[in-house]
Amino acid sequence: MVIISYISILGSLYLFEVWQGSQKFGQAPNSMLESARALGVSDLDNRSKTQVVQDLRQRGQDIYSSIFPSLFLIPNGASGSVRSPVSINGNELMPLGGVAKSQAVLCNESGHWVIHNTDRHGFDNPDAVWEDTVQTVLLGDSFTQGMCVGEKQSYAGLLGAALPGVVNLGMGGNGPLFMLASLVEYARPLKPRNVLWFYFEGNDMNDLAVEKRSPLLMHYLDDQTRQNLIDHGDEIRQALVAYIDSASSSDKPAAEPSISWGLRAFRFLTLTETRIRFGLTGAQLAPPDYALLDRILDKAQALTAQWGGRLTIVYLPSWTSLMDGRRSPDWDQLTTIAKRLNIDVVDMQAVMMAQPDPKALFPLRGPGHYGEQGHRLVAETVKDALMANP
Repeated sequence: MVIISYISILGSLYLFEVWQGSQKFGQAPNSMLESARALGVSDLDNRSKTQVVQDLRQRGQDIYSSIFPSLFLIPNGASGSVRSPVSINGNELMPLGGVAKSQAVLCNESGHWVIHNTDRHGFDNPDAVWEDTVQTVLLGDSFTQGMCVGEKQSYAGLLGAALPGVVNLGMGGNGPLFMLASLVEYARPLKPRNVLWFYFEGNDMNDLAVEKRSPLLMHYLDDQTRQNLIDHGDEIRQALVAYIDSASSSDKPAAEPSISWGLRAFRFLTLTETRIRFGLTGAQLAPPDYALLDRILDKAQALTAQWGGRLTIVYLPSWTSLMDGRRSPDWDQLTTIAKRLNIDVVDMQAVMMAQPDPKALFPLRGPGHYGEQGHRLVAETVKDALMANP
């Protein structure tokens, strides 16, 4: 009976994983559209991401489905390692941004698809920021990239409007090693006064469990890796577009890449979409590697200190933590590391829990990324923290 129950539960989880994956890589989820209708949202867009890309490309726009660095962590044989399938001059290329100088279709969590412009390095910034003196750099995942709100409504966009010289290096799916790599490749040459490390408790440790299987990413810890990406924007764009074209299915436009079956299989077997959907940081197949997180933050702190900058961690809570009113185990681990390294932490969970209606911080008052109100609260809190400690 125990075995039968176990098989039944596991089967249910994998069925839910199939549904989650089909929604993520197919069209706007019906449940989201129903919630939007119930809240009175008009002009709902139920097109798939592929359809959005096709429609806009037919109008002559240079647009792609959003491309995330984590999609290039492809299982490599029986060794358990992962590596990027993209190369330049025979050398493995691990891109840290999307397709440069274009538009990217990101997501639909509110009834409307969000589309962002990308800068010369494939990040969500006005391109002109690279011509100015950069004072603040943002590192993080999809929350920092700006999902799923407009560019000017994201906390990165709001901070950029309120403070001088802000560059956003956040990309969907980034975990701590990708964030360290972005610090080395793009922030170190800029020597910003402030480096903001946005830690999302919902999946950063899950992401790290995959990232650490990349020898290239792990070498950022010992200075053996520097791809000099900031000097090769045009070459990287060409390599990404060529890869997208070659990876596209015959029934899809070049703008919409197919995710490799190897990566799909890995994400399926590890119930990636299910864990992300519910913010289940404790549901990993292996214990969270907090010792590696310690090493990464130690390295980030040391690098930032080399040019006289200051590293600050911004702790972002998941829907689950806010609704349950409980702390994730990540909080105790992260704050212990931060205290040892003398890194300031901005606690957004305490700030959000103090709001009269935490559900209003999310689009359609349900699980997902923060909505416009949530992004605005993060921006205001971080700005106040920076101004209080100039």
